[in-house]
Amino acid sequence: MKALICDFDGTLAKSDKTVSEENTRAVLDLIGRGGKFAVCTGRMTCSALRVLSSFPVRPLAATYNGAEILDTETGELLFCRHIAPDDTAEIARFAEEKDINCQIYVGDQVVTPEILPITDIYCRISRNEVTALGIPVSSYASSWKMGTPKLMFLDFKDKLDRIQPEAEAVFGDRFEIARCGDFMLDFTAKGVSKGTALERLCAIWGISPGDCVCMGDEFNDLSMIQVAGVGVCMKNGNAKLKAYADYVTERTSEEDAVKEVVERFFR
Repeated sequence: MKALICDFDGTLAKSDKTVSEENTRAVLDLIGRGGKFAVCTGRMTCSALRVLSSFPVRPLAATYNGAEILDTETGELLFCRHIAPDDTAEIARFAEEKDINCQIYVGDQVVTPEILPITDIYCRISRNEVTALGIPVSSYASSWKMGTPKLMFLDFKDKLDRIQPEAEAVFGDRFEIARCGDFMLDFTAKGVSKGTALERLCAIWGISPGDCVCMGDEFNDLSMIQVAGVGVCMKNGNAKLKAYADYVTERTSEEDAVKEVVERFFR
């Protein structure tokens, strides 16, 4: 294996959003022996930069589930594909008709119609701030012609369980749709996923996806786990995702699972 690509939350990082010393040493050792390393996350780009700021490695980072790829050392944006403004408004109108809360990403801001209890949960977990628009997302996107790298349905599990099949039937042929945990359903432009992010990272490095180990814990990691030479699901990962993995770690994200994977597949 020549490269390791890790999801951030629940994989590389612990619940406090820090990377353990053991995982850090394992990544540094991998790089020191000529291996490649990247992060692939659903986080917005500015959020990924923030949580990686204390990590001594400056990796390539695929953010927004692959809608952007950034060289965190130079700050160069290597890839960018967003949902167009009219499409953003269309998906948002669907959410509004179904009484599903949604939010979009504009520059370094997360914007949503109003701050709800589910918004507070998102803020605590992601450590991102959210701005209330005071108007529907669809109106904002239409009036200001605002596209977005990712549109998220952010709502409680029972509502998303009910609406996800319908959303996939309506939009699945035109957008990538991925569930991230119980209360987040992500929409990205067609051809934008963690799996295609892996392919783009490999093109930058000049290697094959078959040369890569990919690690994740949620269903938005499925595409990269399927494309990789070795797809790894965390012990603390989604039970359904484990069925698709080539390997399930013996350790959790709190127990240095990245170190486990480096020692197993890169020696």
